[in-house]
Amino acid sequence: MKKFIDPPSGWKYGFPKEIPPDVVDEKEWLVEQGYPRELIESYGNYFFCRYWIEEPEMKSTKEIKRYPNGEQYIEFSDEEMEVVGWSPGDTLVWKDNQDGSFTLSKKKDTEWVLVEVIQQYRMRYCVEVSTGKADWALDTVAMQEAKEFSQKDLGEVIVSHRVVSEQEALDLCREDNDYVSSWDDGKLKASFFHAEGDKVDL
Repeated sequence: MKKFIDPPSGWKYGFPKEIPPDVVDEKEWLVEQGYPRELIESYGNYFFCRYWIEEPEMKSTKEIKRYPNGEQYIEFSDEEMEVVGWSPGDTLVWKDNQDGSFTLSKKKDTEWVLVEVIQQYRMRYCVEVSTGKADWALDTVAMQEAKEFSQKDLGEVIVSHRVVSEQEALDLCREDNDYVSSWDDGKLKASFFHAEGDKVDL
């Protein structure tokens, strides 16, 4: 099995990448792979990476067999089970490849994590005031009466995270996004939930 790691904004530096099993200090390994040390340090204690495991693929053609009662099944040898890391009793997920073939993978034990962040910007205003009355500019800005001079995105800061049940997450999603409160669970998850393995176009 291969373990992959994807640090924040990793796509800018060639991530995700497979991380060797003998790596002890992941942060140092990330720096060796071209990830900026200063970016790691900027997150402080809130530097988190995304990880996942990819199982080896095994391509083969299998005959669909039938039990006397008509129920269908596919038979795998012990050697095939060992190659892909399956065991009797595992739950398999079927994926239609839309080309007449299917991909089977072992269903993983997963959980949903709700991560809350604060989006930060550096804003600038240039305010004209009477000479010697520089503090008046602060009032103008505080009252939101000044024109924006410039802004810079400083990124997100993670402030909390917690494990939530799927139902709790669905209820919160409908509360936060009331315009989609009538959507069914499947559509909500496809639109707002980041499932393991999902890719985001940035």
